[in-house]
Amino acid sequence: MSAATATPLDELVRELVTAPLNMVDTAFYAVDGARLAATYADSAEKPVRMNDVMQVPLFDSVCAFAPGRILDPNSYPSGGAGMAGTAHDILTFLETIRTGGGPIPGSASVEAMLANQVGVEAATQGPG
Repeated sequence: MSAATATPLDELVRELVTAPLNMVDTAFYAVDGARLAATYADSAEKPVRMNDVMQVPLFDSVCAFAPGRILDPNSYPSGGAGMAGTAHDILTFLETIRTGGGPIPGSASVEAMLANQVGVEAATQGPG
């Protein structure tokens, strides 16, 4: 939708999702790093604290993480996993879904979100 409207993703999310739900503490960057939870990765012995450029094994490859990116307002917004928010804001969004919808997502969207999209055969395909 960002490309179709020529509006940056962060502005669209703010206009269409976070502002209508009054989620004032959710964005693609965090202003105060002291308010962020620590990030950890799995390790053979125990979880390890992530550093700013962390490569985590993923099957036969690695996945690169950069937790510090969330503090950079010039970092690119990522629709897949690039936002931070408070527990209160996330609960607001989840409560909107639980109660059937609101200004965003609407009731038709919530109904589609809660419907089985893959069928019973997905249970035999393993995790994920």
